Amino acid sequence: MIIWLASYPKSGNTWLRAFLSYYCYGKVGEFNFKLLENIKKFPDIKDLKDLNINYLDTSELIKNWSPLQDYINLKKEMTFLKTHNALCTINSYSFANSKSSIGAIYILRDPRDVIISLSNHFNKTLGETLEIMLSDSFWETETKFENFHSSIFGSWANNYRSWKNTNIFDSLIIRYEDMIQDPFNTFSKIIKYIEKKTTISFDEALIRKTIELTSFKNLQNKENIGEFKEAAHGKFFRKGEINQWKKNLPNKIIKKLEDSFSDVMFENKYLL
Repeated sequence: MIIWLASYPKSGNTWLRAFLSYYCYGKVGEFNFKLLENIKKFPDIKDLKDLNINYLDTSELIKNWSPLQDYINLKKEMTFLKTHNALCTINSYSFANSKSSIGAIYILRDPRDVIISLSNHFNKTLGETLEIMLSDSFWETETKFENFHSSIFGSWANNYRSWKNTNIFDSLIIRYEDMIQDPFNTFSKIIKYIEKKTTISFDEALIRKTIELTSFKNLQNKENIGEFKEAAHGKFFRKGEINQWKKNLPNKIIKKLEDSFSDVMFENKYLL
């Protein structure tokens, strides 16, 4: 069964993936980015090819969301899958269902910081990135794999709402800022959530060790020596800071984000 690691892009999903890949599949030695292969992004190009799905046709990809997950579950084991997709339904095809999935951990990050990191990641202007964050119809393009449209984000707010308000399964909402400011309690909450659904158990010493080995600084250092291969443009682990928007974001962009997403930002204490 699947536990989703979901988020809007540049919100800490890969950091969480690194933590869980070591905690669940590493446990000894140093962290190595090869461990990330235990937690793949959905949809995965190899699975699409195995099932002979015409993934260059977006409508075919949508129709096969559920069959792809059934295929993954043939292993009859718990599987983490990373996604930036909204938990949406398109033409009666749902992105996820209770037959294949047992939960989701959703990482939320202040949109004023997201826009800075996403602009750098997509190599787009802040204005262009703002339009993406406001859009409910933007598809991420996988340029490494024949330019197929892999994930539909939804707006920053609707991406969050789709995973928070689902009745398919219970979702754990984690703020990126808490991962930075209170890592032990935040990652402990994540492991306790997983423990209730799987055979993975809470281990305080292992949590502390994993936090140290997969700290943002350590991941950044490993990327700098060429160990990370998933960056699209520039450095993937760029800064990882909170409140960088206060120095780096124009007032008109700040106002547009706050006006557009005020309800979710108030709900999650990004606005007071």
